[in-house]
Amino acid sequence: MDENNDGTNLKSVVFNNETTFKKSLSFGIKPGHRYESLDYDKIINDCFIKSQQNEGDSSIQKSFGYNKRTILRWILTMLVGILTALTAKLLSFSIESITEIKVSFIEDSFDNHYSHELIFGILAGFNLILSVTSCCLVIW
Repeated sequence: MDENNDGTNLKSVVFNNETTFKKSLSFGIKPGHRYESLDYDKIINDCFIKSQQNEGDSSIQKSFGYNKRTILRWILTMLVGILTALTAKLLSFSIESITEIKVSFIEDSFDNHYSHELIFGILAGFNLILSVTSCCLVIW
């Protein structure tokens, strides 16, 4: 089990830098492992190892077990959700208001005995204005 396909012993693999090998083993990286991934190579260099060690450093200020960046991401996510809900509520309110205006106009028009063609023309023009306005808002 400790042999490669070419018959060499994994324990006899020699690395140029012994400290790099020890550091790479501490991150769970096993160079020359029998079942390596073909998609990517593990990063084994000093800059990566130092950045990984700095992330686990106790000098980073943490609140509730999370660092500031994680907390800011959660706050930003909540703000996006709240703004989305407010936008949906505004759209719902505006649709209800426009519908009430149209219904009251139709009721008043029928009570005053306007012709059906005139009522249809006014409502078609009103709907056309709303459609063109919404298209302009989407396009620009």
